[in-house]
Amino acid sequence: MNDLNEKTRRFVALMGAHDRRLFGLILSLVPNFADAEELAQQVRLRLWEQFDQYDVDKDFGAWSRTIAHYFVMAHHKKISVSRRHFSDAILDAIAEEVSLASERDSDRKWAMQECLGKMDQSKRKLLVRYYSTGETLKDIASQIGRSFDAVRHSVLRSRTALADCIERVLRREGA
Repeated sequence: MNDLNEKTRRFVALMGAHDRRLFGLILSLVPNFADAEELAQQVRLRLWEQFDQYDVDKDFGAWSRTIAHYFVMAHHKKISVSRRHFSDAILDAIAEEVSLASERDSDRKWAMQECLGKMDQSKRKLLVRYYSTGETLKDIASQIGRSFDAVRHSVLRSRTALADCIERVLRREGA
């Protein structure tokens, strides 16, 4: 029973991290929102059914997008008689572009983590606080005893430095 709970936790965590992009892929290939929702639900169910076969050393996002791609292809074949649809070549091209965009996002997140790790702790805390808590600059300024303008300038400078660092890391890694 404990293994089932661990399996469930792993699956839910991975789906939580990838579900939005997975649905975005499906919606980009199936423009009817209701059809895309239905397909996404079928894909989620299939991912759960096949989760025992998932290789944890592989990218869950890529695995889930591959399964979604097959569901979309089957969907288009099923409706091709009554509706106009994309050719398999167009579907393949769109799926490839979404996959590449996902890889670029993953590279950018990795670079951001590296750059945040190098950043001065007080600047990092300020950025994290501003962007992850939803606090306003005014609230932060009053809580830390600094002026609104000082906090605003600090956030802007730190954000610019972070963006520059991310671009340097991506260029260095060839991403």
